[in-house]
Amino acid sequence: MIGCKTQLTKKCYNEKDRMAHQYKIGLSKQAIDVYQLLLAKGCLSATDISKRLKLAPTAVYRLVDHLIFLGIITASTTRPARYSAKDPSLAREQYIGAQRAWFTDSVVGNFMMSQMSETLEQMTDAAFITGRNAIFSRITKDYHTVKRSINMIILGLSEGISPDLLLAQKDAVEKGVRCKIIVQEYRAENRGTITSWIQNGAVVRHGKPIGFHMVILDDRISYLMWYEQHDRSKRTAVRFVHAGIAKQLQAVFDGFWRDAIPIHIS
Repeated sequence: MIGCKTQLTKKCYNEKDRMAHQYKIGLSKQAIDVYQLLLAKGCLSATDISKRLKLAPTAVYRLVDHLIFLGIITASTTRPARYSAKDPSLAREQYIGAQRAWFTDSVVGNFMMSQMSETLEQMTDAAFITGRNAIFSRITKDYHTVKRSINMIILGLSEGISPDLLLAQKDAVEKGVRCKIIVQEYRAENRGTITSWIQNGAVVRHGKPIGFHMVILDDRISYLMWYEQHDRSKRTAVRFVHAGIAKQLQAVFDGFWRDAIPIHIS
């Protein structure tokens, strides 16, 4: 369990004003307010933060998720979670590292997407699939052909995946296939779904939101999926059977996997 700070060191008080100025680069005022509140008050729940800063609970969860990803605050493993600010000197280094990683991902990611678009012009084995159930059905069929690896970046909605797809994942893992999943959302509402994946042999981590989904199977078949903002259950996907595209997407996945936070169940 991540413990809560009960006292602030003198160093934290002395550095608070300097940190407020530094964190304005790349952080919203609300994010700065959350960090400063935790720095001053110690360990607080999302409800505490919401009341003290007069923010909607949904806004608080969005802010703390972002600050956790940056490495500026930590969350307990208890429910409800309680949040603590990291020591300013450590938070500063984590923040700088996160900004550096963001820059690298953006530059490298844009380059890969431009390379991919050139490759797409020369290939014909690509298909668009519309609808969540249709996408799950197609991926389920592909799971039965996988021999080495399943790597995914997904949203992680509480309704989870179809029973057929979950069973296909379990069967693949039992045959020795390595399954890695990055979820972009990790809350109490989807904990049961994530627990099922882990119990079925997947290794799951919590990563930053990227706005789309990605599935790579055996460095051969890959999917890019996106969802409608007003209804995230509505999906569209494009399925590729192309080693070059799968290889490029795998490199993107590996970068996000390194930065993602492991999820363990008790």
